[in-house]
Amino acid sequence: MKDWICKKCRKYRRFNPEHLRLGQIICFLVFEIEGVEIKKIIKEGVLLKRMNTILMVLDHGKIFYLKESDVYPIDAPADFVYNMFGECFCFSDY
Repeated sequence: MKDWICKKCRKYRRFNPEHLRLGQIICFLVFEIEGVEIKKIIKEGVLLKRMNTILMVLDHGKIFYLKESDVYPIDAPADFVYNMFGECFCFSDY
């Protein structure tokens, strides 16, 4: 996660979905309903194709079509990290 720290403000940078590459391993959420329970499951998959803002992701033989805003790189910090340590708003692109 050291790669995600801004060199100016020393806070964590958000990732830009446009920087996702084909073949990259990404994480995404899937919701499963079992009776009255809704389970939130984090899955990992490989980015196969990009169609504007829709991504085609392969996970264990299943194809998922997801919005680019619903996925994140496997090494990106989780939301609670931004809440604990702060989020970079320097807008530098490095």
